[in-house]
Amino acid sequence: HDFTHYFDLMDMYAGEVDWLCGMAEQRMRPWAVEDFSTAMIKFKGGATGIMHSGEVTTYTENAFELRGREGVIRFLGERVHLFESAEDDYEPDSGFQWHVLAHKEIEHPPAGSTYVSALEELLQALDGNGELRSDGLTGMRSLEMVMAIYQSQIEGNRPISFPMSERGSGVEALRAVGQFAECSE
Repeated sequence: HDFTHYFDLMDMYAGEVDWLCGMAEQRMRPWAVEDFSTAMIKFKGGATGIMHSGEVTTYTENAFELRGREGVIRFLGERVHLFESAEDDYEPDSGFQWHVLAHKEIEHPPAGSTYVSALEELLQALDGNGELRSDGLTGMRSLEMVMAIYQSQIEGNRPISFPMSERGSGVEALRAVGQFAECSE
């Protein structure tokens, strides 16, 4: 439930989801929803992604990874890290060319409040001077990714195809089958 913004970013980098296989657990009480979840994601464009979140750690590491044919994007510590395929050792006897992932420096925007940046973008769009990078459809797709994690958990962690047909509350469904407890606060 905490990673809808990261799902927005995955959507921006990799496009729409083909399927998602996930799990969500309550490991400590009382929590309103999950305190641990993970997802494996296949995107329609061919990339794959992994998301892992936990709220019972003594550290904060908000991270995800996207893998494509030519490289990897890792979002770690509020920073994007890009790794591209690069030639490495060559084996002349077999003709095999090894490749490694090489870190590529990318320009990051200056540090600042994401809330202020989002409001500035919204005002520009309302004034007709730009478009929103994350619109309502992106938000709906991100929420659907959260719902798919719950649905996958309910269905024995099987992949859930997109677009989803189930529209009920995944948290309520997990409570109904005894996998999530009611929040006691």
